[in-house]
Amino acid sequence: MSANAPRIGETIDQYTITGQLGEGGMGVVYLAEDTTLGRKVALKFLPAWANSDEDAKRRFIHEAKTSSVLDHPNIATIHDVKTAGNGDLFIVMGYYDGRTIRDYLNEDGPLSVEDAIDFASQTASGLDAAHEEGIIHRDIKPGNVIVTPKGRAVILDFGLAKVEDVTMTQDGTSMGTMAYMSPEQAKNEALDGRTDLWALGVMLYEMLAGRRPFDGGYEAAVLYAAAHEPHSPVQLHRSDAPDWLSDVIDKLLEKSPDDRFQSAGDLVEALANRGAVESPAEAPPPVAPGIDAPASAAPGTATQSQILIDPTTGAFVTRDGTPIGPLSGAQMLQSGLFQPPPPTKSKSLLWGGGAVAAILIAVVGWLVVQSVGGESSAQITEAQQARARELNRTAIEYRANRQFTLARSTIEEALTLDSTYSEAWATLAAVEIGLQNYDDAVQHAQRAVRLDESNVAGWFNLAFASEELGRYGEALGAYQASVKADSTFVPGYSAWGNRLIELGQPDEALNVLQRGFSIAPNDARRFLLFKNIGKAYLAMDNPQGALGPLEESVRLNGENPESLSLLADAYEALGRTADAQATLRLYIGVERDADKRSAAEARLN
Repeated sequence: MSANAPRIGETIDQYTITGQLGEGGMGVVYLAEDTTLGRKVALKFLPAWANSDEDAKRRFIHEAKTSSVLDHPNIATIHDVKTAGNGDLFIVMGYYDGRTIRDYLNEDGPLSVEDAIDFASQTASGLDAAHEEGIIHRDIKPGNVIVTPKGRAVILDFGLAKVEDVTMTQDGTSMGTMAYMSPEQAKNEALDGRTDLWALGVMLYEMLAGRRPFDGGYEAAVLYAAAHEPHSPVQLHRSDAPDWLSDVIDKLLEKSPDDRFQSAGDLVEALANRGAVESPAEAPPPVAPGIDAPASAAPGTATQSQILIDPTTGAFVTRDGTPIGPLSGAQMLQSGLFQPPPPTKSKSLLWGGGAVAAILIAVVGWLVVQSVGGESSAQITEAQQARARELNRTAIEYRANRQFTLARSTIEEALTLDSTYSEAWATLAAVEIGLQNYDDAVQHAQRAVRLDESNVAGWFNLAFASEELGRYGEALGAYQASVKADSTFVPGYSAWGNRLIELGQPDEALNVLQRGFSIAPNDARRFLLFKNIGKAYLAMDNPQGALGPLEESVRLNGENPESLSLLADAYEALGRTADAQATLRLYIGVERDADKRSAAEARLN
């Protein structure tokens, strides 16, 4: 009988198999009754390929026996390693009643912040004990951590464990579930306990966000993303996650193991002490000057500690659930509801620690890291550089006046003088956007950001052109990059949020937009944020929540057509017909598109 054949009802040695608990690439797990000791146990049988390889069987026995020395409440007990009558190997493990974290996520959705921290801490405690014995799990994931009815988290399946330099593989391939593999594990590099900390970071992120930090349509894309791309902050998907916890996750998901927590024990300490670890090596970086929070609440407005956003309706409520009603943008700011993030995150807020600048390179096909080509800046004289910058300013003026042909010839002249001038390539991209040559715009914007990854205009033009080409994943990535380059860049937050709304993700859009508002609360362009906050609430079928932000957007800029159109929609949805019609008349007065004006006039009639 092969390891994967049905065994229910069979008695092997002292164990009677009563049911199947699970099946995966590393074998089948059955529920069994220990007839000698009168207890339930779990029997894990190796897959057929492992049973046919004597060397693999030898190593497996060695690893399983070594793992059996682990005696910790958060690690499943290994009782024995045995051989069935047909030669198939199996492990006898403790049986734990309960639900795996995967069950929780599939059945209940994301966990509470408290439970996520608790389960992650217990898992880290178990890993710490294993790592002290030189044992690495290598397959930490939600399906391998079970929670008993009393709330004890237990790590299952040390069958993939690595002991010292003994690694069990099939045909040289890496083991472990792809989505939770550390970059070094995916590359078959030497591993230590820090690879388990990466996997626990992915699991903790998923417990909070209900999604993994790295994803893709196929395994190679997931592995590439984990090794090269930044992850979005967990707070974009879970607004109640505290900043310190987001920092802990960012540290767990550092690409280099040297930048992660150096032991599972340090992680346990960090989770217990709100991110703090009593070790000089783990001391937080110096705090940079930041944005001052509002000093006091507006009269008659609840303070920050009293205001919440109802996750179902999006409405502002007090902590006891009492609706507050719509708040204007000024009241939102004065209330302190949208507090700025810790100053140390101002430049990396949307990326996580250690994120590389060339984002989404291979998966989305930007080819940002290809050779720039052209001449070296060392070969360009100061006079050429000065003339190129003068021509760039002139080209920008031409483009502002919609004199695109003149703008193009001028900026091309600038680039003949200095082909390494990133800003000129960004300007050329903007000119091509004006001419609706979006493919050319993408190429020029890519050139701009290859030359200077902090070129905000380059990233923004790349995003805009990509969006016009329907390449929305690339657009989202470039909008993120624009606010990485300048964390106060309001148009980047606005356009990023708007694209999320258009993609049917208004809840995530709200997190992005509110984050932008908290970072740049006094920017003259903040009307864009209020406009899209209102748009997100309308997309969530919450016109009451949309009303305050849209009214504030119109107050700040009464000539923005979309703000007026959305405000009219909100009024109409709330049954305020007269206000809707008055707002539509204002909209008709500023809308340049004749078809849109006609549609609005039809609504009035």
